[in-house]
Amino acid sequence: IIISSIQAVVFYYLKKDGTNLAKADLIVIFPGASERIAAGLNLAVRGYANNLMVACPTPSAARIKPYLEPAQDIPDVLRFINAGPSRDTFEDALITAWRIKEDGFTSVIIVTSSYHLPRSYLLLRLALLGTGVGIYTYGVPDDLERTHGIRLTAWEMGKTWYGLLEWGYHRITGKLLFDVPAVK
Repeated sequence: IIISSIQAVVFYYLKKDGTNLAKADLIVIFPGASERIAAGLNLAVRGYANNLMVACPTPSAARIKPYLEPAQDIPDVLRFINAGPSRDTFEDALITAWRIKEDGFTSVIIVTSSYHLPRSYLLLRLALLGTGVGIYTYGVPDDLERTHGIRLTAWEMGKTWYGLLEWGYHRITGKLLFDVPAVK
């Protein structure tokens, strides 16, 4: 019960949206609700970073434009980075960390739903362990959180343990847990 209480406090603290926001080298959107893409793109338009990545195959500027507010336009300096496929939040974090290291970025803003932010932050922090990369967060409220509240937070807390299992397995073996053959 003590571990769950500590985890709940950490989740509450990390769910605060944009409290530590600063300009960065990259904005990465962990996909899901469409509000996440709109919020991440809005941050890019406001000049928070010149590189934007959606942690899945990145849509083109033409496909992402509908998420802009009517008076906004995509800045010419904005570079869309292809992330490649992933199957879950751990793989989103792993691919993002690889991209950050590959491009030599020193700071990143994670954009995702507020309820999803603690798990996303933790997994990206672990994937970037020892790099010194600054991670800023931007939590986006969405309908799922408004309707499911505490149950959704509890679900995310449980999924965090699975993400930690994936991270540990990958750290030890260099492989992804999903690539393990099914037990017969």
